[in-house]
Amino acid sequence: MTIDAHQHFWVLNRFTPNFPKPEHGAIYRSFLPEDLEPVLAAAGVEGTVVVQAAPALEETEWLLNVTASRPWVRGVVGWVDLDQPPGALRRDLNRLVRFPKLVGVRPMLQDLPDLDWILRPQVVHNLRQLADHQLTLDLLIYDRHIPAVLRALPQVPALCAVVDHAAKPEIRTGAWEPWASRVARLATLPQVSCKVSGLVTEANPDRWGPLDLTPYIRHVVSAFGPERVMFGSDWPVCLGTTSYQRVYDTVREWAGTALSHAERESLFGLNAARFYHLPSV
Repeated sequence: MTIDAHQHFWVLNRFTPNFPKPEHGAIYRSFLPEDLEPVLAAAGVEGTVVVQAAPALEETEWLLNVTASRPWVRGVVGWVDLDQPPGALRRDLNRLVRFPKLVGVRPMLQDLPDLDWILRPQVVHNLRQLADHQLTLDLLIYDRHIPAVLRALPQVPALCAVVDHAAKPEIRTGAWEPWASRVARLATLPQVSCKVSGLVTEANPDRWGPLDLTPYIRHVVSAFGPERVMFGSDWPVCLGTTSYQRVYDTVREWAGTALSHAERESLFGLNAARFYHLPSV
């Protein structure tokens, strides 16, 4: 089973008035399930996890409704306000968990000015509520957020978390540190996994190639191990740089020479299915 562990849907300007913008070119339009379905069929991808794009409960409910009749969408990672009183969070979670496809929550840490936001006592308390509901945590972060994450997650050992887009390394400049060291430190937490996703967006859109990405992919897989990494396309964001097929083929070709058959199966589906507790059908 091949699963894309990270993709999005949106209606232009409905929930995300500031993204995308006209200058984003190819992605400045709506993207819905009917747009992705033939792309998945051409690539041979059987299932996906759709991830929120707006910090809005209403967007999460829209995603859960629009994907309800699409069996190939195996799970939805939504958004709730984790920095609100526990009773209010309980109310919001009860509003969402009635949808069987809800598998996790993603606070958009990359957009928050407070690097220590995840360490706020109310947030840590609410992270425990996610674990109690058997929901996972997607971490949309840069490497500068990792020190705070390293202090927060051990306080919630039952919560499984996954780093989106490998913490967004600066591929376009070839920068390596402190990203590499911080990612390696984060990988020491056994509850944390990592997505090989979104890397083309961090590369130079005009002259990137697979060799620009492979050192970063190699480091993530080495740090987390093949059992804690998962492929994600980051469609349609990736279309600002290249096609879905080229993103998929780039990671497939690297994995074909670097990983065993069993490890490739884990990267391209089994790890995502296990992490998010996805249905097999």
